[in-house]
Amino acid sequence: MKKISVLLCVCLLLSGCTTTKYRAIPGFEQYFSGVKTIAIMPPDIKISKLTAGGVTELMDEWTAEAKSKILYAIREELNPSYSFNSNLVDVEKLPESDKDFIREQTGLYNSVASSIVWHTYAPDSIFQHKIDNFDYTLGPDISRLSTLAECDTLLFCSGRNYIWTAGRTGMAFFGALLGCATGVLILPTSGAEYIAISFVDVKSGDVVWFDCNTMQGDLRKDTVCQKNIRSLFSSLPERLNDVN
Repeated sequence: MKKISVLLCVCLLLSGCTTTKYRAIPGFEQYFSGVKTIAIMPPDIKISKLTAGGVTELMDEWTAEAKSKILYAIREELNPSYSFNSNLVDVEKLPESDKDFIREQTGLYNSVASSIVWHTYAPDSIFQHKIDNFDYTLGPDISRLSTLAECDTLLFCSGRNYIWTAGRTGMAFFGALLGCATGVLILPTSGAEYIAISFVDVKSGDVVWFDCNTMQGDLRKDTVCQKNIRSLFSSLPERLNDVN
């Protein structure tokens, strides 16, 4: 049985108030006319096991596997399609102080991304002016990465994925059978699952483009990673190699 995702933020995309799913600063396409290099930040991907009792356990091996595959999918999507260069921020080669700074900025990004979702996607808390005048930033401190990463723009990717145990899958199956018999369908839900990508200006810290999707499938699989990343990049307003 296919698991049921209850991603609060992204499942509400379908009821958004605008005709486009992505969020971007005015003149987003023109912004990239001055971009020469995009640095890909280490993906903030986490995969957890979800038991029949609703207990989650972060799986380090699964997470590392998914990060590697997501990163590969991003690089495959960027390299043949766009005229600017892209490179990876190799955290392992950096001093510990720089590693701490990147972790700090990643955490800040996740907070900003959460605010974007709540105020520009969720119907109960949406502010139309936040969409029309998209203005979110991580702040100028992030400019420190312009030297470390040698780039104009940063690409952030974050995601959460929950893998059901056999016990939870069985509980969902029997719940569905019970629902057919009684007319009352009560099924266990997944955790909040999503995947998001955004471009952030490395000098100002401004988020220039943002998009997120409900998670589709198991990120331990190459095809699932490629499908999710391709879907996010397909929502760009136009192929950016046309504006350089």
